Amino acid sequence: MLRELYTLAEKYVNKKVFIWETNRNSMMVFAMLAYKRVDICGFVTPRECFRGEKIMNRPVVGIEDVSQKVDVVIILADECDKNEVLEYFAKDVRIEFIFYSECLAVDYRLRDKKVILYGMGKGCEQVQRILEENNISVYGYTLTTVTERDRALTEKKIYEIEEIPETDEFQIIIAVMPRGGYKWQTGYKWEMLTTLENRRRVNNIYLYDTVVTNWDVNDSVTFQLIDKAYKEKKKIYIYGPSNEYGKLLDEVFDIYEISNEGFVDEALLYDMYYEGFENKFFVVNAVRRQDIIEKCNQLEKMGLSLNELAYTGIGYVNKVVDYRTIPDCLVNYVPSCTDYKGINIHGNREAKNRILVLGGSTSTTGYFRIKSWVDFLYERINKEIGDIVIYNFANFGNDVVIELLKLIRDGYHVKPGYVISLSGVNNKCYKDWTINQFNVTEPVRWLKKLDADCNFNTGLEIKEEMFSFWVRIQKSIKAVAEIYGARYLGVLQPMNIGKKNKNMFETMVFEEDAGDAEKNIKVFREQAKEDDLYLNLLTIFDDTNENMYTDQCHYTEKANQIIAEKITDALLRIM
Repeated sequence: MLRELYTLAEKYVNKKVFIWETNRNSMMVFAMLAYKRVDICGFVTPRECFRGEKIMNRPVVGIEDVSQKVDVVIILADECDKNEVLEYFAKDVRIEFIFYSECLAVDYRLRDKKVILYGMGKGCEQVQRILEENNISVYGYTLTTVTERDRALTEKKIYEIEEIPETDEFQIIIAVMPRGGYKWQTGYKWEMLTTLENRRRVNNIYLYDTVVTNWDVNDSVTFQLIDKAYKEKKKIYIYGPSNEYGKLLDEVFDIYEISNEGFVDEALLYDMYYEGFENKFFVVNAVRRQDIIEKCNQLEKMGLSLNELAYTGIGYVNKVVDYRTIPDCLVNYVPSCTDYKGINIHGNREAKNRILVLGGSTSTTGYFRIKSWVDFLYERINKEIGDIVIYNFANFGNDVVIELLKLIRDGYHVKPGYVISLSGVNNKCYKDWTINQFNVTEPVRWLKKLDADCNFNTGLEIKEEMFSFWVRIQKSIKAVAEIYGARYLGVLQPMNIGKKNKNMFETMVFEEDAGDAEKNIKVFREQAKEDDLYLNLLTIFDDTNENMYTDQCHYTEKANQIIAEKITDALLRIM
């Protein structure tokens, strides 16, 4: 049984655990607790419109419903403002409010167990120190291959893996550095887990890490889609092996009384193809990027499309490359899997009609499973005008500041005739650690890791709304483009964040507590207009019943096609 070293603290185990609100951050908290096998009692919201509904078979309740209960704990996403939450409750309410990061502790069940650490490197030293601080003793060690030199390093017993008694008394911790450390350490962890699985260990196996990366939890809408499929009475299958991760997912389904119709491999998938996939939904059991890509490719080959939200996964299912980056001296980082220096190129580099595209992940090409609006733009412009090349500078997380810096540094060299920027979503929140939004934050993050108390300069403090800042930088991008002799087309991208009258599913996917996103996007929606500076597409998907998003901000192919048509129409008017 696969477990995380950190789980719900012992003092909360017998409490009635609820999660605050029903938004995207709430669902991230739910996912992280679910992977720890925590059975929550429900979700608490002040909104009457959702009261009485269910999420993952757990009720959505109101303030008064929990205020009368005893032994209640409400877990808040770390992004929440606790003071704002407390305003909904009476001063004397007997409820404990805690942030997610405060509710975790080293698994108390290890205290009375014989703990075996798998590994004897730096990760082992860290784990051992943490265990000692929590009054948990190490009984012994195990290694993939044990040598006499290894045995000489400790007085405790070093077990061959097969020697570890297969009883509940013995617990194994894979003692390597968590994600965020060096890649080789992460690689060792998977090798060690695979070794334990191949040698058929039945002991509990602990990771000094989360079983699913925080990035995957943050990017995915796994349980939102599982909940949606369950409510639509679809048969839910796990696509992948019944390994430790498969068993974990199966247990989560069992905890929340959702039926797993079975584990499906590629051969069985072909059999199911002939009977049809109507009323079926698949959860991909894969965590390593190449495994996720391969399994999603198989589903797409069978006609199950991410565009139709026909499947999800415990890892993020939308990427088709093993996305890796290299540091960039000016703009944080660039992807290593591009055509040239962080740039993807469409068409002949010597073409007469030259277009430069700026943007974040919603404008990238070659990374996502879904066909990009840039691909559609290229196809139509090439068909109607011909002799075209597009230099796509877009990258994950790029905001308008990074777009401007890229254009200043590299734009001149590609000699664009037209510059297009699709942006907005990456400027919905104020940046951490900086009093001036015209900064890239990754260098500060690096500094903080070296010295949490270090002093640094981020320029003059400028207080302005994020929409005003976005417009100001749009004018700067336009000015630089015109200096290069290019025509500029700014585009305020579609965003369902901040949409009014969202239903439950839309709330779980789009609404968030991070920073002041909802408040800032409200200003975007109030002040955005159609003018000569930018094309306003912000609300074009608000009133459609058709699915236009694969997650919080990334578009389906149909949505990308609509975006491309509107941008192409606007571009043709100035060509």
